[in-house]
Amino acid sequence: EGLTGRRWPRLGWRMGEPINRAVAEDPQLDLVALIQSSGVELKRVGKNWLCRCPFHEDEQASLSVNPSQQLWNCLGRAAGGDGLRWLQ
Repeated sequence: EGLTGRRWPRLGWRMGEPINRAVAEDPQLDLVALIQSSGVELKRVGKNWLCRCPFHEDEQASLSVNPSQQLWNCLGRAAGGDGLRWLQ
């Protein structure tokens, strides 16, 4: 099922619908919740959240999410970005 059907009421946006940059870059967007809603299991480690990256084969956690900066980064692929980049 993935992202379809999830609703972000404050933003008036439903997962699976087209998204615009204003929604993805909203400072109140909870990036941790957005990533978890796509089926990724995050574990809190200090101020960040870590998991195995869903974009490649991973032996250990290489994806880090920083909720205070609203950014994610995969150390294994040298990829990362904001909420819009995650949804792309």
